[in-house]
Amino acid sequence: MKGIIVTYKPKDAYNRTKLNHSLFGRIVHRVYCGKKKYYYIKGYLHDIAFSKLIDGKIYISNINELESVKKILEPYGEYLFENSERDEKTLILVTGKEYWERIAKEKGFELNGRDTK
Repeated sequence: MKGIIVTYKPKDAYNRTKLNHSLFGRIVHRVYCGKKKYYYIKGYLHDIAFSKLIDGKIYISNINELESVKKILEPYGEYLFENSERDEKTLILVTGKEYWERIAKEKGFELNGRDTK
């Protein structure tokens, strides 16, 4: 399967957080009427299949997303793109939404909001 490997190195811890939230999304919680409600906030990879290879390196299966990902990474630090061909059997591709749904399930809480139904 053809795709791109994105290697990124943020300038500092603040930019790492902003970059990860922009790419992968995040989960936030609010206390409402004494109960915690958890919400998923979309990132760029909400519906794009990716595989996290190591910290600071991801594989994106859709080559057409290259320019959009460049625009997201630019303000946060250095980045490098490499064309790559990987064996589909060895990669675990998930979308941002699937990734956070799995994390929420493992932690034992239910996500609320329109993006989780």
